[in-house]
Amino acid sequence: MLYSSKFRCGIMPLCLFCALSMGFLSLSRIGLMLWLNSNVPDGSVLYILLQGLRVDFASVCGLYGPAFLILIFCSIVRLKNNAVILIIKIYLALGFTFLVFNEAATPPFILEYGVRPQPPLRTIFNLSKRSIKHIMERT
Repeated sequence: MLYSSKFRCGIMPLCLFCALSMGFLSLSRIGLMLWLNSNVPDGSVLYILLQGLRVDFASVCGLYGPAFLILIFCSIVRLKNNAVILIIKIYLALGFTFLVFNEAATPPFILEYGVRPQPPLRTIFNLSKRSIKHIMERT
């Protein structure tokens, strides 16, 4: 037996979903680059893929980090409950579903607005930040 049952029931599903999510996001980026190959500058494919891996890694860590922290907390307090494992597995499945739906929504967004969703969201966040500063200055 290569892995103990505790490792397989606790951290292994988390590692599996992290790897699955990284693979899915990378394949999605490659597919998007093939679809929009006329917009990709010459010689920047490797740069786009490496920067995409960096962003994907940060996204996956942010998405699955809470599950990892819960598993660490449960191991510290010696909580061996099947309900916790079930909740973690549901969280992992919902997190992956979230990634799939966001990636599936990207091509229609690009067709509608001509850019990926991140630049308009940055503009919205910057505008809301300025609005909050303006409101705070008035009070």
